[in-house]
Amino acid sequence: MHNGYLLSLKEVVHFYNTRDVFPQPVLSGHCPAGTVEKVTCWPMPEDPNNENMTIGRLGLTPAEEDALVAFLETLTDGFVKPSAASASSPASLARKPATAPKR
Repeated sequence: MHNGYLLSLKEVVHFYNTRDVFPQPVLSGHCPAGTVEKVTCWPMPEDPNNENMTIGRLGLTPAEEDALVAFLETLTDGFVKPSAASASSPASLARKPATAPKR
């Protein structure tokens, strides 16, 4: 999320649903055998003073997590940041208005 640890909306929703269900007093990369980091093991926060204590055990099923992600993905304005490649493509050049020659 804020530090790049969670890479997808699905991971963020799963984190907020299970953070307090599967907490471990370990650092990232050191979850106990039989657990999977970001699935059944959440390492300690980097800074416990910033931990949000109002969420963390939502009780959602995997299907409900997926439904929430699907809903959240509909909340977009449609903006897509153009890449350098698309900005110089022939298709994007064709959309630019032609300028009249100077006389």
